[in-house]
Amino acid sequence: MNISYEKVFDRYFGLIDDVKELSLEERAIQIKERMKHINGSISFKDLCSDCTNLHMVIVTFLSILEILAERLHSVISSPFIRRLFSTLKLDDEMEQFEFELTTSVDKYSDEEFVIELFSKGMAIKWLEPKVKSLENTVRFFGGKEEKKLKDDYSLNKALLKEMKIEQQKLIRDYGFAFKPYSSTES
Repeated sequence: MNISYEKVFDRYFGLIDDVKELSLEERAIQIKERMKHINGSISFKDLCSDCTNLHMVIVTFLSILEILAERLHSVISSPFIRRLFSTLKLDDEMEQFEFELTTSVDKYSDEEFVIELFSKGMAIKWLEPKVKSLENTVRFFGGKEEKKLKDDYSLNKALLKEMKIEQQKLIRDYGFAFKPYSSTES
C-alpha cells in the first residue's frame, strides 16, 4: 500500500505549533502566486527582482521539506516502529512510501494507523531537540530567568514523555483491538 508524505505531514502539522514549519503551506501558495506572474507579460527588471524573492521562498520550502523527510526517516528507523512492518520502503523523490504491515486489518485502518503512528513519531522528533536545548540552556541563567526556563523545560519534558507514551499506547491499543500488531510472530 502507498501513502504520500503529504498525508503524514498534514497530520503532523496538527500536532505541533512551530511557526517555521507551519509556514510550509504558505510557502507553496507564495510559489504558485509568483509563478502566475511569470506566465503573463513581465519586464526583465521585474523578473530579475522577483527571481531573488522566489528563490528564497523555494529554498525555504525545500529546506522544510527536507527536515520533515529526515524526521520521517528517523521515526521509521526505530525498532519499536519498524517491527510492525513486513515491507517498508520510502521514496523521497516521489514523496511517498510503500508499506505492508506484518498482519493487515484492512486498507483504511492500516493507512490511518500508519499515518497517525508516523505523525506522532515526527512530533516526538520535533520536540526532543527543544527539550535537550532547554536542558543545556537552563544552566547558564540565574534568578527569575532560570525559573522561567526551568518551567518551560519541565513542561516540555512532561509533554515529550506524554507523547512517547501516547505513541506506545496507540500501538498497544491497536494491537489489542486487532491482535496481529501486538503479536510477536517469528
